[in-house]
Amino acid sequence: MEHIALIKSVASVITRELGLDYPDNRIDELVRGLERTAAMMGGGIGYLDIANEILNTRSIPENIYTPLSVSLTINETYFFREKPAIEFFQEVILKEIRETNGNYIIWSAGCSSGEEPYTIAILLKERLTSQQISKVKIIATDISDKALQKARMGAYTQWSFRETPEHIQQKYFSHKGNEWQICKEIQEMVTFGHLNLFKDSYTKYFNGRGSINLIFCRNVLMYFSHDNIKSVSHKFHDMLYENGWFVTSQVELNNELFGNFGKVYSHGALFYRKTEVQLLPAVNLPTEETCQNFNAIFSKFKRIRTIPKIQDKKVPPLPPAIETHAFNYQTATEYAGRGEFDKAIEILDNLISGEDLKPEFFYLYGTIYSEMGKNREAADMLKKALYLDPGNVLSSFLLGNIYKNDGKNEQAKKFFANAYESLTLLDPGSEIDDSGGLTAARLAEVIKANLS
Repeated sequence: MEHIALIKSVASVITRELGLDYPDNRIDELVRGLERTAAMMGGGIGYLDIANEILNTRSIPENIYTPLSVSLTINETYFFREKPAIEFFQEVILKEIRETNGNYIIWSAGCSSGEEPYTIAILLKERLTSQQISKVKIIATDISDKALQKARMGAYTQWSFRETPEHIQQKYFSHKGNEWQICKEIQEMVTFGHLNLFKDSYTKYFNGRGSINLIFCRNVLMYFSHDNIKSVSHKFHDMLYENGWFVTSQVELNNELFGNFGKVYSHGALFYRKTEVQLLPAVNLPTEETCQNFNAIFSKFKRIRTIPKIQDKKVPPLPPAIETHAFNYQTATEYAGRGEFDKAIEILDNLISGEDLKPEFFYLYGTIYSEMGKNREAADMLKKALYLDPGNVLSSFLLGNIYKNDGKNEQAKKFFANAYESLTLLDPGSEIDDSGGLTAARLAEVIKANLS
């Protein structure tokens, strides 16, 4: 690539100013981000003009900051994301709120377009009294002003509701054209604001150290350098009350980066807490019985595709011309996404009894077994997917984590290495299917961290 030295220098400034990490294998991704920034700014500006201005000032000029932060951050999210986190909030956090005498402060850090904090507000409204809700304050921040603008507007397309119960969508949103508008009551429960997690002072929105009860920061820190993640982790720790909670995405769990927190296993997943006292069962390496978090950890990578919802709980018989493998597979994914595993398994059993076997059949079967807590059966299915397609990145990655969580580190390394090798054959900037925007380069970094 031409101008490689220039772009690497720009990457250093961006890491220092925004916290975002652009090692050598993500330089192409940075160039595309600079190109998007130039397109947003218009006026015949090119990405090299932006790069030179950043280098000349050794910072990010004010006129570039907003379009650059929009271009470099991924705003792919949806309501009711990650089932274990939702269940944990409903059964652990809501109980805390009911029992607390003072205010309860919740921070959605890196809130993107607002689906996460609005989900929190809806859960409060569904489960608490008005008096209990009055104790709660939800603050939602993001570095992207464009994302915050959308969050404040509260209008979303159907894609944002792919994990939302239908009755919730109908209750709290009104359909207007191609979008769903959140109701004013929920909208007013959330306060949005701009914040650079790496550089800005958190006291802009909070009362200093020990002032927050719960921090949600999911699928954000994975784009930071290790040193910057550690820095933010320590700042989060300082801001939390004693016994306060830190909820991150299950793909971001890391003992080194978040070692200042206590670890709590609950609802098939791991959550961090500012305390050494564990009120819920916790272990360093969960056994098969306690580690039911495989699907939760990797729900970000599940190939559950959205198709029109099946209204009838029974799949009606279809004419032979329509009843195809593709349709049946999509139907199985729809059932799996709704938690109706028996129906999904029935369809998958029929599919794998035929002659036209596809690796995705076994991959989906594996994710279902893992959700059911049957990790041994999940591993068997994922191995069959790899037999049919040795280059299936996600199957290798998920197998590596099954073995890692079972303490079988040598077997884990083998499958992590397979996944990493497969990723080297892909364009580093290409997005992994159904990963919420993760690129091959970024997933390779996650795997490399596991290998180390």
